[in-house]
Amino acid sequence: RVNAGFSSVKIETEPTTKAVVTEANIPIATVCSSRFASTCSKNAECLINNVGKEECQCYSGFIGNGTICDDINECTMRMSKCLENATCVNTQGSFMCLCPKGQTGDGINYCGTAASTETEPINGLQVNFHVK
Repeated sequence: RVNAGFSSVKIETEPTTKAVVTEANIPIATVCSSRFASTCSKNAECLINNVGKEECQCYSGFIGNGTICDDINECTMRMSKCLENATCVNTQGSFMCLCPKGQTGDGINYCGTAASTETEPINGLQVNFHVK
């Protein structure tokens, strides 16, 4: 029986002292060994794949093999949703949109002046960090 919040994994050892993880009752959050997880990039997480093997997977906003994860530049790859008059600024793992000087807004939904008859800025912010 597997308790809620736990995975079922069995650990078998071979004569060579190599452990094969196949079944046990351990918390899901600790399934990756700290030894293996330390091989992951700081921009990746250790996960168990569908065949039960540990692997490093880059976080959203990064690309690579898991041990090396490079930032995706959403601005140059035209992946941002910044307004045409807003400036896209790449950040580690994400991006932000800046309204032109003298305007307020989030740069994604609105940029304008306080005297504008258009929709009021969202939360009165001039800079909006986009979180994926």
